[in-house]
Amino acid sequence: MIPLGLLSACGGPSLDETFESIRAPIAAADTVSLTAEVTARYPDRTDSYTLTCSGRKDDWTLTVLAPEEIAGITATISGKESTLAYSGAVLAAGDLTDSGISPIRVLPVVAETLADGYIDSLWTEDGCLTAKLIYDDTVAVTI
Repeated sequence: MIPLGLLSACGGPSLDETFESIRAPIAAADTVSLTAEVTARYPDRTDSYTLTCSGRKDDWTLTVLAPEEIAGITATISGKESTLAYSGAVLAAGDLTDSGISPIRVLPVVAETLADGYIDSLWTEDGCLTAKLIYDDTVAVTI
């Protein structure tokens, strides 16, 4: 989750104006970089990662920062192709989008949706601007 700690005050900018002032520089950037904790919940386990991500549109580079056992593994995503690299070894990771969004694909989806996703709704929650954005017909992102 990327908290957006901006409020619309009485007589100040609307939620739409505030959100667009945040989105505009992201949409215009040649490269977007972010670091986040990602939790993947499966029926039999929960996995948590800290990832850093840099790129734009269909070209992304991600590096695992935690957990320590896999820290340093780097993934590249170009279109629907992806590879994983560690200590010089490179493995094809396959198509990450046809059957759902894998943990390694979450940050690019969030960045892409934040830059140009359809705004479904905006509100304030716990003093923070919150947005529900539509990525595609099956994925919505709430920030």
